[in-house]
Amino acid sequence: MERIEKEEQAKKLIKYLYGQNNNNRKGARQQQYPITFVTYAISRTRTTTK
Repeated sequence: MERIEKEEQAKKLIKYLYGQNNNNRKGARQQQYPITFVTYAISRTRTTTK
């Protein structure tokens, strides 16, 4: 139960940050940030929720 809640929070956070990132940065680099952060955030939630 707790694990699912944390994953939902992570998804919302990722969606929010992805949107912010696209608004703030224009250009080729804009896609590198969300992808690295997404993998980081997901790995963080996975490890903390085991």
